Amino acid sequence: MWTCKRVAKSLAETHYKGLPGRKRLGLKAHMALCLVCSRYHKDAMLMQDCAKALAEREQAGNCQLPARLPEDAKERMKRQLRDVD
Repeated sequence: MWTCKRVAKSLAETHYKGLPGRKRLGLKAHMALCLVCSRYHKDAMLMQDCAKALAEREQAGNCQLPARLPEDAKERMKRQLRDVD
């Protein structure tokens, strides 16, 4: 039986694609039943896609750093975070 810890490790190392059929099926079955692992997998795939897109943009030479957040916006965010506590 796959545990969440084992699933997370397999997904982080991205070696799950090379798993034998039965083990890969067990991994997919766990993710179908476990909402946390399923969400983790979706987030990990999104992060990989973003990192790959950023690397491609950097290689193409058209990667610009995002603009800085204005100081007044930073202060508003700080106030709202303090108000949450």
